[in-house]
Amino acid sequence: MIKKSQHLNGYDFFNALVSGITNIISRHEHLNKINVFPVPDGDTGTNLLFTLRPIIQLDSSNVDSHFGKTMSLIANTAIDSARGNSGTIVAQYFIGMLENAKQLDSLNNENISMVFKAGYEAASSAMSDPKEGTIITVMRDVSNGLASMALNELDMLSIFQEIYRISKESLEKTPELMQLLKDSGVVDAGAEGYVNMLEGIVYYIEYEKMIEESIIDNIEVEDPVKVNNIEDYQNSEYQFCTECIVESDHISRKNVRESLSDLGDSFIVAGNKTKVKIHIHTNNPSKVFSICESFGKLKNQKADDMHAQITTSHQSKYKIAIVTDSGCDLAVDSHNTNIHVVPVRYSFGDKEYIDKISQTPEEFYHELQSNPIHPKTSQPPAGDFINKFEYLSTHFESVISLHIPEKLSGTMASCKNAIKRMDKLKITPLDSLSASAGLGLIVNSASE
Repeated sequence: MIKKSQHLNGYDFFNALVSGITNIISRHEHLNKINVFPVPDGDTGTNLLFTLRPIIQLDSSNVDSHFGKTMSLIANTAIDSARGNSGTIVAQYFIGMLENAKQLDSLNNENISMVFKAGYEAASSAMSDPKEGTIITVMRDVSNGLASMALNELDMLSIFQEIYRISKESLEKTPELMQLLKDSGVVDAGAEGYVNMLEGIVYYIEYEKMIEESIIDNIEVEDPVKVNNIEDYQNSEYQFCTECIVESDHISRKNVRESLSDLGDSFIVAGNKTKVKIHIHTNNPSKVFSICESFGKLKNQKADDMHAQITTSHQSKYKIAIVTDSGCDLAVDSHNTNIHVVPVRYSFGDKEYIDKISQTPEEFYHELQSNPIHPKTSQPPAGDFINKFEYLSTHFESVISLHIPEKLSGTMASCKNAIKRMDKLKITPLDSLSASAGLGLIVNSASE
């Protein structure tokens, strides 16, 4: 029986972690509701869901009994899918665990303290300014608690039960360590997600089954919790939650950090020597992407408008969200309504851009004049629509998705493909038969 064992092999740890992830996913809407740090944009649960769900979806034939090999699979999957502040921190936590576990056949009472300490240290070192009262505080308390325990005679269940106890006590103290949490009457959302993960792991070790087995195929969420968020909230100084992955033969995370440190806050550089995940809140995504490109090949570029998300999370008057694509030209203040934009992609040669984010319109027209290679457009991938719809599902009852003509672009096809995977939200896709300012007028009228 696993619960009496003093070690976990790769299979056992993977299944226990899947149990922990399903527990997070089952509570992701609640985590969105209590999300007030670093900005109250209501997406911590969704970001953890997108970061960790690909681990659940891994082909079980790739999971190895060797703990180090399985940890490598987990860590590399997480860093590829990492989203948001907490998601990137958790991914780097797994990277740190991997760095001390590559040669380990199993996780046991002799090495578990070292592995969890490495996870905490990697996550902490990836952050530009770790804040007390957040997920990193709970990770540290778990690491310190393990270091002080006499583990020699304990089985895995006893050890993880103690880890879970320590994490819960640490979580309950987070409002005392951050005034924003105390004023809002909540604990840190990312930290609670981490505790949820540990709870699911303990459940699997004790009962050898998933804590929320039905979640794998059918996400169910608990009733939203009413949270007394600060009424006079202010928008962050920085507008865009900007992320990308850089791949190269050798990347200096120190140099990446130094090159980007002046461009924003909530800055995290996660990953290893060949693959780095960047997360930063900034007003200049195009400059972030341009600098990152100097270190290697860019993947998974994303820039979410946090001001729009914060407005959404504090406006309960809307029941219907309007979604469009960046082929729609809107007034500059449209992010203060229920209108949400999924950006189209385009490229000059082999260099890809996110419309109106990687380049400003002025930069686009300058390159159009100066670059002999004409740009080619491509529709947003279905994943971009899924990300948007998942976020909106926690704030709206339904969505009307209005897009540039189906005869001109594959954008509508991507939208419809995404809708097939969104059975928890009513979404109506409509071909606007228009573009640019014409589509903008239609979208504004629909919003009104």
